[in-house]
Amino acid sequence: MKQIAFSLLLAATLGVAAATPAAAQSSPLRKVDAQGIGNCVFSPQELPKGGEGTAPYKAIKTDFTEGESVHVRCYWPKPLSAYRSAGKIANEIRDKNQYSFGLFWMVPFTDKPGYDERFLQDMASEDASAAMNWDQQRFDLDDDHPDCDVRVQDERLKDQYGVTSPHRCLSLASFARTFQSAKGMKSLRFCFKQYVDVADQTATYTGRDSSDPLRLRRSSRTMNDTYPVVIAQGCFNYHLKS
Repeated sequence: MKQIAFSLLLAATLGVAAATPAAAQSSPLRKVDAQGIGNCVFSPQELPKGGEGTAPYKAIKTDFTEGESVHVRCYWPKPLSAYRSAGKIANEIRDKNQYSFGLFWMVPFTDKPGYDERFLQDMASEDASAAMNWDQQRFDLDDDHPDCDVRVQDERLKDQYGVTSPHRCLSLASFARTFQSAKGMKSLRFCFKQYVDVADQTATYTGRDSSDPLRLRRSSRTMNDTYPVVIAQGCFNYHLKS
């Protein structure tokens, strides 16, 4: 499975109105919350499909220590085809033959309980048409592998994220070490999400015209008012060694 980058707009998650195809296959690990969102599980070993009950699945956990690999399997409430009808005017499955996933850094608020969700990197799973009957998917957060699933696309972010891999793989250890020096954090919390980017309406945005060198001229443009329909999500903690 290969991926290409695409942009993400964080917004409220809406339900999916669709003619429901065959139900997702039963799994003891599949969980669906009250919003109809599935779950993602994490292990230091690769999680092969149908391997529930084997050693990699028995090793599932939500706390990882620096040096451990993080492998992901996300369980969906419905097959991917059920999400194709979401969005009145736009849906990336229909329009681009893709669906998406992203990694987020959850930074604790300093003045109240909870987290500030900071988007790190989004990717798109290509060839959605071949995945219409899927109800789960595996991802591997490799530090350096030709087929790593989370790659830093923006050249400007490579140094900021501590990326050294020639494949642009995001190393959780390097990222954590980079931000530890700035924030003194020894443990970081990450969330992984799969979603479909959709839109029900357009919105007009007004701002400075980037073609004007002095930025004095203003311009407006109408765009799809895009939001993500979340398919599955899960979070884990990553602890640095002393």
